[in-house]
Amino acid sequence: MIQFFAFLLFMIGLFASVGAMRKWTKELIATAGIVLALFTLRQLETIFIFPLSNSQQHRFLWQAGILIGIGFFAYQTPPDFLKRQRTREIHRDGPQDSLLGAFVGGLNGYLLIGSLWWYMDNLEYPLSPYIVPVAPESTNAGWMDMLIPLNYLLGGDGTVLSLLMIVLFLFIIMVVV
Repeated sequence: MIQFFAFLLFMIGLFASVGAMRKWTKELIATAGIVLALFTLRQLETIFIFPLSNSQQHRFLWQAGILIGIGFFAYQTPPDFLKRQRTREIHRDGPQDSLLGAFVGGLNGYLLIGSLWWYMDNLEYPLSPYIVPVAPESTNAGWMDMLIPLNYLLGGDGTVLSLLMIVLFLFIIMVVV
């Protein structure tokens, strides 16, 4: 059995390696999609998810399905959509594009898997025979507050998540597209 902490670190590494191959512009669009999914979940929880779910497990499955679904479609950018064809400038992918892509890809893995962990922890681990909570006396319990991104993004009334979404989409509109 693997601890969820180790699974989170493995997925961050996997997303970072995918990000290094996809480059930073495509990863940034995927980040915007994941942040949009988190914002959508925050706004639609009381309207859509709570009335349709009759148990903690169904609520988690709705939240996870929406988050993974929007995250999946955020990664579906066409291959040559973001390449600008310029006559005077030949664009070469340098190592900085791959390194920045790895960083943003790792951030995407942190946002996606860490948010799923937050939803599980918030609903008191509804998949408990398969995924169990972190033992309070273990070393991972001290890391848990730092490794779950929604602890920071939803702190207070959720304005940090809203501001992140606005800044990210403005950056994409001004720089990437």
